[in-house]
Amino acid sequence: MNLWIGSTLLWLCWSSKLTRGAHYNDQLTLLNDLFSSSRYDRRLRPVLDSNTTIELSADVSYGSIVEIYEESQTAKLDLWLTMHWKDLLLTWNTSNYGGLSELQLRLSDVWYPDIKVKFVVGDSKIAADDTPITLSSDGSLKVLFLTDITFRCLLTISKFPFDEQSCSFYLFAENTLKEDIYFTNTSMSSKEMGSGQWHITSAKTTKLEISGISFLVVNFMVKRRPAFYVIYVLIPTIATAVINPVVFLIPPGSGEKVSTAVTILLSYSVFLSVISDVLPQTSTSISIVSLYVVTTQVVSGLYTFLCVLHVRLHSSYHVPRFLLFWISKHNSVDNDPPGKESCENLVDKLDRSLFKVFFTLVIIVSTSMVIYLVS
Repeated sequence: MNLWIGSTLLWLCWSSKLTRGAHYNDQLTLLNDLFSSSRYDRRLRPVLDSNTTIELSADVSYGSIVEIYEESQTAKLDLWLTMHWKDLLLTWNTSNYGGLSELQLRLSDVWYPDIKVKFVVGDSKIAADDTPITLSSDGSLKVLFLTDITFRCLLTISKFPFDEQSCSFYLFAENTLKEDIYFTNTSMSSKEMGSGQWHITSAKTTKLEISGISFLVVNFMVKRRPAFYVIYVLIPTIATAVINPVVFLIPPGSGEKVSTAVTILLSYSVFLSVISDVLPQTSTSISIVSLYVVTTQVVSGLYTFLCVLHVRLHSSYHVPRFLLFWISKHNSVDNDPPGKESCENLVDKLDRSLFKVFFTLVIIVSTSMVIYLVS
């Protein structure tokens, strides 16, 4: 029994060696037949008729996370690009080569379209000679390019931080015309890779012809996740703008009126510096949030100026001439001279009036901005 088992195992090992040997010999024979110098030259386009167009099929897969660099207006994306085409000179009958239907080669072994990326930052070539490629018996070639590309992405930041951007790059075969190589079937798919500040909401490919060259346009719609900027920039900015008019309700004699106004004025510089650090310097649009911060900062400066005048007027016995009319209408005794008590009453009335006016304006402007951003 043990002798029979040992003989069987020995026969299986010997037969598997024969199979591997035969398979290797089939591959070697096939390679010699396909790539003999008299039959194939990888420098030439593999068509029997020069008028034949090579059809390229592209499957584009991308990572769900995209990095947007606002300062340089560029985007970085992980890309899986699968290309398919047929080489009519690299076909064989599988029965003549032990049923061998596929060969694993290197890109440098065959002719291939020199695919490049337009509007990319850095090296535009994505094909490397040592990239693995699969050759089938019917001449079909399949290659997968794994790369991360950085390409230009002009940003429209008017709705920051609720902005959505459209970014595109072009794939094309260098030094070839549409009559030589043409993109046919294309598909898009995404690969989940966690979360980031930006996420891709949609993607599509479009075939385009420019100056007789076939291009494949890959377009992405990317949306910012606004939570960080809403919590740390937008809400504090709006809250500060709403609270700012309250400085008019601080009694001038408390000694805190002007200092509070100055403190709030300086806080806007912090908000503006945070926003300017993440927004491009050469954008064609202006962030409505930046415009809001600048406007409220200017108004806050006006608050500070008015607070200084009110404090000075509150402690003064002399009323400016342009305010005498106001005093004459609000004084309880028309013939009383405008003394210190009249000045204090005047300041109180001015403070209450200015608070109502500016508080109402801030609420209207802030609400309008929020509606614009989220719409």
